[in-house]
Amino acid sequence: MTDRRLGFDAVADDYDAARPGYPEALYDDLASVCGLGPRTRVLEVGCGSGQATEDLAERGASVVAVELGPSLAALARRRLPRFDRVDVVTSAFEDWSPPPGRFDLAVSATAFHWLDADAALSKVADALRPGGWIALWWHVYGDPDRPDPFHEAALPLFERWQPANHHTSGAHTALALAERAADLDRSGRFGPVEVRRYPWEGVHTAAELRRLFATYSPTNALPERDRAAFLDELEALANDEFGGTVTRPYVTILYAAERQ
Repeated sequence: MTDRRLGFDAVADDYDAARPGYPEALYDDLASVCGLGPRTRVLEVGCGSGQATEDLAERGASVVAVELGPSLAALARRRLPRFDRVDVVTSAFEDWSPPPGRFDLAVSATAFHWLDADAALSKVADALRPGGWIALWWHVYGDPDRPDPFHEAALPLFERWQPANHHTSGAHTALALAERAADLDRSGRFGPVEVRRYPWEGVHTAAELRRLFATYSPTNALPERDRAAFLDELEALANDEFGGTVTRPYVTILYAAERQ
């Protein structure tokens, strides 16, 4: 059976170019809450093309980043050659065996929902030293607390082309606060969960927006002809009704907890 996660690897160049980075305030909180800093030993689960990896390394961390997709892993390595304390491992996290108790901080940026939470959290806890931290965060491409005119205008497109994956501002993963906290609590390996929100705005040209939507898994799941037609209509909407530039409300959600 094909691993749906490999769909991101098939659009690795678009993913690298179009996916936005993460708020600087999030890394400030990783430093103040989780101890991120020079020589911090970080395990990153699902590094993609290395956007977050680069920010962690810029703060002086030593990072082992595990990425399933070989094309994405290759992009991450090309992004990070100036850092001599970053190692990108091409592997499914489920198949990789981390050394026990080695890491001070384990992170995953917009990726952890692709794993079985119970098994992955157990493996992460084993890899962390006692008193280490786990930090999981996600982008939400649309903030339910703020209006999103483009999303509203695009709803007919989503309903026509992706009825089985109806878009609800991408909130199902990151904003499921009780579920994310329950996953950590159920493991019995972590202390109280801290949740932090970082609202921000994404500004995209019509072409940039098309490239971003091309990296979403519901778009990747479409047959090639339908995928192109959906993206054509989305780009036309941005040009015709929004003057070629779309500003959308986004929010990033961080979940952090200390390893007991």
